[in-house]
Amino acid sequence: MSMQQLLRSAKKSNVASRTGESHLKRIYAEYAEDIKIYDEDHRKNASASIGICKAQRERQDAVNAARANSKLSGFEVSEAVERYSARYVADEISLDEFLSLRRK
Repeated sequence: MSMQQLLRSAKKSNVASRTGESHLKRIYAEYAEDIKIYDEDHRKNASASIGICKAQRERQDAVNAARANSKLSGFEVSEAVERYSARYVADEISLDEFLSLRRK
């Protein structure tokens, strides 16, 4: 949905007058940025999962979902967690080991 469509829809439902057009524009900008980050991560992670077995792909999908959730919630994923994630996907460490390392 474009910004113009969002504003037209909000005006029709009287949301714009209650919340303010500037507030809607800020929310839209934040949403657009979050989607951009998600899309970039999705493309990067999709190319990284080519040529791996089903179990690794499932672990990679779980890591990707957790990463996206963290970023959409406003958190940063540290380099250490990324390294632990790669080890977990490669089946070098178990889920329990991954979770305990992540908490350190």
